[in-house]
Amino acid sequence: KFQDIAWRDKQRGAKVIKAMQDCPVQFMAFDILWHPGHGDVRHLPYIQRRELLVSLILAGMGGGRWSITQASTDPKFYDVIRSLGGEGVVAKRYTARYEPGRRSSWLKYKAAYTLSCIGTGYEPGKGARAQFGALYLGLLDEVGGLVPMGKVGSGFTLPETLEMKAILDKATSAFDLPIVEIQTYNLTRDGKLRMPVYLGQRTDLQFYDCTVAQLEHLPTT
Repeated sequence: KFQDIAWRDKQRGAKVIKAMQDCPVQFMAFDILWHPGHGDVRHLPYIQRRELLVSLILAGMGGGRWSITQASTDPKFYDVIRSLGGEGVVAKRYTARYEPGRRSSWLKYKAAYTLSCIGTGYEPGKGARAQFGALYLGLLDEVGGLVPMGKVGSGFTLPETLEMKAILDKATSAFDLPIVEIQTYNLTRDGKLRMPVYLGQRTDLQFYDCTVAQLEHLPTT
């Protein structure tokens, strides 16, 4: 889980020993740049580097302290990873050599989800967005109560922030609140949307369409 790794990474000194017991981890390699029998292998195509990486695992190098990431040529692999709550896949060109930095031979496909939320309020920001920095989000539970889902500040154009502020300022009841489409990757452990992005308003939906039932297909990180 992302939050486990983030916590583990921050430990220092004597706390590392306890962290090893409370949150055991394993190093997962996804590529190889140097091989003990072949030296520098960055010039080799990815398919050959992958074979070399697998060979090290089969040879027992590392004593089980590390492993390698899953890989597949099946187009449905992304759907499998997504269904397991994974964060997505990286598509790699088999014939490409290893090059540092962002390259077109590697493409990241994140497992994104969309849901419709109620905009419940806003907070100020900075600079050109001083009047509107982020939109507070909510969903309705089984009995009609409002469940806070965090806030979203990404995805808005400046005109959209002004429009959203005007809608919220004029709202006199819950039914006047805007319904918005949000993209997110998963839920945090405290039940908030992780890395949400505003996609636009949903004028075709009603207030009671924005329920927590939409969260059933979201993984928790």
